[in-house]
Amino acid sequence: MLRPAAEWLLSDCRRRKAEEVPPSIRKVLRFKRLPNSAISQVVAAVDGDEPFRKLLAARVSEADVDRAGMLWLTRPRNWEADLATIIGVEERRADAFREIQVEQEAVKNLTTLRESLRDASARIDELTVERKRLAAELDKERTERKQLQGELTAAEATAMQARHGHKEAVRQLKTNEELLLRRNRDQELLVARIRELENANPQPTVDRRGFQQAVAESGRAADAVRTAVGPIEAALGPLRESLAALEVSISALAEPVADAPAVSARPVEPVVPSAARRAPGPARSRRTARETLKLPPGVLDDSSEAAEHLAAAPGAVLLIDGYNVTMHRWIDLPIATQRERLVDLLHTLAARTTLDIEVVFDGDDTAAPAPAGRNLGVRLRFSPSGVEADDVIIERVRSLPSERPVLVASDDRRVQTSVKVSGANVLTAAQLFGLLQ
Repeated sequence: MLRPAAEWLLSDCRRRKAEEVPPSIRKVLRFKRLPNSAISQVVAAVDGDEPFRKLLAARVSEADVDRAGMLWLTRPRNWEADLATIIGVEERRADAFREIQVEQEAVKNLTTLRESLRDASARIDELTVERKRLAAELDKERTERKQLQGELTAAEATAMQARHGHKEAVRQLKTNEELLLRRNRDQELLVARIRELENANPQPTVDRRGFQQAVAESGRAADAVRTAVGPIEAALGPLRESLAALEVSISALAEPVADAPAVSARPVEPVVPSAARRAPGPARSRRTARETLKLPPGVLDDSSEAAEHLAAAPGAVLLIDGYNVTMHRWIDLPIATQRERLVDLLHTLAARTTLDIEVVFDGDDTAAPAPAGRNLGVRLRFSPSGVEADDVIIERVRSLPSERPVLVASDDRRVQTSVKVSGANVLTAAQLFGLLQ
């Protein structure tokens, strides 16, 4: 309230001589604008120096200071009551002004909150729409997954039926072949017996007609067996082709769509009865199917322990999908360097194990021959022009004797699925590099 009076007082004192100004006032003359603490010093100095106050009161007018400052300096009768009234009015006015400021700030904050609420509501609506869209896509994905699972199950069931039919057809064919062989042997024995009797007695007393009838019956029986074998042979070829196509379909369904390779069904060589391939004689032993090696209890298929256990199998053959493996470790290197590094590591593996190691690379071997002397214990093969290394490996597994354990190192889904059907154990590229370390 007394700031205008105090500022006028300082201005007036600056115009006076220094000796005319009380020492208590001189301390605050350095301020251009009085702080609150300096105002209290000025008030105290004026109140303590009555002659100086009266001197100031004689020079001041209400135009120089406000009403409150004039009352404080001139101090008429009841000035304190009047000053208190002015102070009360000013305080109420200040309170009202502060209330107005608070209300304006509250209105401003409320407006900001409303805008934030509108933005949040709009964002919630956008997220709700996005959630519904994602939920619809998820439902669609689940439906497609169920459909694919159903197709996979149906294909597996069809493949299982085809395998059973194939086994039954093969069993029936073997039975008919054995029957045909027995008939042929009986026929040969009868003919040999007739010749023996004819040579021993030019005028035989035996019933030649009976032998001839027996021979004729044997011939008719053989013809009947051949007639029965014919339809089975004709049906067995398409059946094996269907089985191979189903295996390829199952492999494609089991793989992710983005990773599924383009696979065409391999032609299946038609079955030729053994009786038509070889002369009658003792029946050859039937080739048994290869069985995969069993892992110890608690050992996972994709673990390094599984790879060490399989690599220690006596007489095991290790087939490696060359570039499929090298791309797992040295994708940034030239393929020639990848090939050399893999061969060097395989040479070390062959030296410390009993494995027969074969690595197959895509491409003509005449275009990228292996350096002499560097592949001791490791056989390098290159797929012919137009043929993938995958097909070479799959055919190589089928051609190996069934009594030999076979390990195939590849991350290719088609290769893994096909060789498992042939009884081979599968190693991933990571497991192979674990063995090579």
